Amino acid sequence: MLIIPTVLIYMWEPVFVSGILVTLFVCTFWMKLISYVHTNHMLRSQYIQKKSDGEDEKEILCTYKPEQIGIKDIYYFLIIPTLCYQTNYPRTERIRIRYILEKVLVALLLSGVEYVIGGQYLHPLIEHSLEHIENANYLNISERVLKLSVPNLYLWLIGFYIIFDVYLNILAEITRFGDRKFYGDWWNAQTVGHYWRNWNLPVHNWMRRHVYNPCSKRFSTKTSLLICFFVSAFFHEYVLSVPFGQVKLWAFLGILAQVPLVVITEKFKDHHYTGNIMFWISIVLGQPFLILLYYRDFVKTRY
Repeated sequence: MLIIPTVLIYMWEPVFVSGILVTLFVCTFWMKLISYVHTNHMLRSQYIQKKSDGEDEKEILCTYKPEQIGIKDIYYFLIIPTLCYQTNYPRTERIRIRYILEKVLVALLLSGVEYVIGGQYLHPLIEHSLEHIENANYLNISERVLKLSVPNLYLWLIGFYIIFDVYLNILAEITRFGDRKFYGDWWNAQTVGHYWRNWNLPVHNWMRRHVYNPCSKRFSTKTSLLICFFVSAFFHEYVLSVPFGQVKLWAFLGILAQVPLVVITEKFKDHHYTGNIMFWISIVLGQPFLILLYYRDFVKTRY
């Protein structure tokens, strides 16, 4: 499933923003299918085990009904804003049209703001940075990273709000999906670990259920966490490398670099705001640096 869009993007070479959207959609679809198969396999195994143990069938069917698993069931799961499958979800009573229209208006306005920031501030700074990168002028590179940090931070925060507070809530409202907790208070994170556990709850819940929990039955806690970061690093690299038409492993290495940061910030989580400051520095400076690296390689490949 991940190979077909990769081949198509390499053949057609679309605008990289479109490529990123396609790879995000494919990853989401793939993760949903993994959850659907894994969860149903687990529930069916429990169902067969309970029947063989002679438990009351009415009690068993309260939690899992095999006859309910069908096309309608999987189609509904594919469109709701969650990555973890379960047989029942909390549902709202009705669809609020006014709420949807308000969210759509907010999405359009903020998308316009993102377009202005990206076109008027971010893109010119990136283009003017290529010469310094090629000449290995580290002082000017540092200056460019600092200049990029502010517009990039605004772009990232607005993008986060559009996706997790606007788009996912619109999708939840249309499908009457009741669980609307898509993120936690990651901005108050005292450690990098707290950030990764709270900034994207749908992915965090998927990683915990389908990667960490199965791995923890065979490996230690630290090894299981390392595997989770490895899987996350793979998907980050896939989402960026395919649209840019190259595999440089910058995102992959950037995510793996979070592992020592998790360990370091854990030691400072009780020192007032030290851990939070370290977390924000890694976000504010790390992202612009990765942008410069990917854009340099993109220009070299395409032009």
